[in-house]
Amino acid sequence: MFTHESTTSLNKPGDLAEGHYEGRAVVYRMEGGAGEFVLSEFSLTGTGVVTFVEMLILAEGQDGVFYRDFLKLPDGLWRDSNGEKALSLAQLLPAATLSAKQVEATNLGLIQHVGGGQ
Repeated sequence: MFTHESTTSLNKPGDLAEGHYEGRAVVYRMEGGAGEFVLSEFSLTGTGVVTFVEMLILAEGQDGVFYRDFLKLPDGLWRDSNGEKALSLAQLLPAATLSAKQVEATNLGLIQHVGGGQ
């Protein structure tokens, strides 16, 4: 169901712009009981522009647990943890997640990122 899944990532904290980030986590349920996933979205405080996303998928059955992260690059493209790039975040998400229904959303509050290049 999900390919190229790994807990390692090409995206690093030093790739983010310096500043304070705020986050929001949204829980989704996939169609047909295929599982649930959480998208945690992060943006520089006050901008409202999401620049980093973490995705944790709990797939039903033998598929297991999968993690991916996504970074919006300075050129406007999104890059996933495996290095694949696309014009939109949706183009990088696993197809099975695109028709999922939102179950709940939680504000994660402020998260501090100190310094660039870390």
